[in-house]
Amino acid sequence: MLHPDGTASVDLGGKSILSYGWDKGSGFRLGIGDAATGETHEIHIGPFTLEQEGRVREFDPSDSAVLPTDFFDRRVARADITVNGTLAVHFADGAVLRCATQTEYEAWELRGPNGLLVVAVAGANGHAFWGPR
Repeated sequence: MLHPDGTASVDLGGKSILSYGWDKGSGFRLGIGDAATGETHEIHIGPFTLEQEGRVREFDPSDSAVLPTDFFDRRVARADITVNGTLAVHFADGAVLRCATQTEYEAWELRGPNGLLVVAVAGANGHAFWGPR
């Protein structure tokens, strides 16, 4: 949903992480879904941070040997996209995954049902949003 202030949110509340991992060195992938409805979203991200329990850890596709291991079955509270294009996935346990825009490439992409697509715009400090059909 696109808000008047330019921010956006994607309704991921109550959904769980169903799959995750590095995509052949090109980024990190999260599969988020709801078993009851079968609805799924997929997020592909480049470098990101994971803040939990007062600690911030950085992850980068160029160091894909390091894999965050605590995502499976984690519940999502919401996903927000700031005006400058930072994607923030908030988890029910208080942890937050953040992926900022990059100047050289699209740092993240979120795909959902019915054609939903939100992409960080490279070099533009923003995002492009295509709503569900």
